[in-house]
Amino acid sequence: MSNSSAARAEKRELWQSRIEDWQASELNQSAYCRQHGLALPRFQYGKRRFSEPSPSRGLRLVPIKAEPGSSSLNPGGRGIIRLHAHGYMLEIEPGSDVTLLAVVLDVLGGR
Repeated sequence: MSNSSAARAEKRELWQSRIEDWQASELNQSAYCRQHGLALPRFQYGKRRFSEPSPSRGLRLVPIKAEPGSSSLNPGGRGIIRLHAHGYMLEIEPGSDVTLLAVVLDVLGGR
């Protein structure tokens, strides 16, 4: 394991321990932070970032919004997908280059 990987794993463990400690304390976040000398915004960031298991490398979930009647069927019977993500709308047609789509979603995700 590289030094950066070890540091990330150590940071994740620290935050998971803090989150578990906060949940067991039955204090609200603000009171817990005051009691432990933590900045509330930093705690909230750590909670969002480290409270869930880390996704597999390269796997990212992007929220999508389905609009009723937004699919147009082509003659082959397969529909166009309209994907709304991060303020953008993508129209994905059957046969689209999935490698290019993955790159576009990665860029839009800002990660």
